[in-house]
Amino acid sequence: MADFWSGSIWRNLKYGDRIPLGELAPHATHHLRITPEMTAEPQLVYTNGHFSMGGTEVESLRYFGQSVELRIHWPWDYPVTMVLRAPQGKAWSNGQQGPAQWLAEGEYLRILLKDRFAGRLRLELI
Repeated sequence: MADFWSGSIWRNLKYGDRIPLGELAPHATHHLRITPEMTAEPQLVYTNGHFSMGGTEVESLRYFGQSVELRIHWPWDYPVTMVLRAPQGKAWSNGQQGPAQWLAEGEYLRILLKDRFAGRLRLELI
């Protein structure tokens, strides 16, 4: 589960677990992405590009065993961050391609786009 506004990510949640969302102003909301955990393949867990958290800016995510091809369409001159989780037992390599830069953070890969981007990123797993 991920929170759109803060970028916080929670794992291994079970029915009845509580998550620390903090106080909200009257009529305010949290916007959460809730997805089942998949451990055998990479998973998009967060993006701050759109409220759908991946529904418009990520066109496809293809897994090839030792790499992932991520097809992105981001037509705005505004930075966006995406986070992927590695399959169990694998880790990410850092990299850069044009305006895209990605950094491994444990099992997560944080992808930073500085502005417009349309194309594919090849992300390596080790």
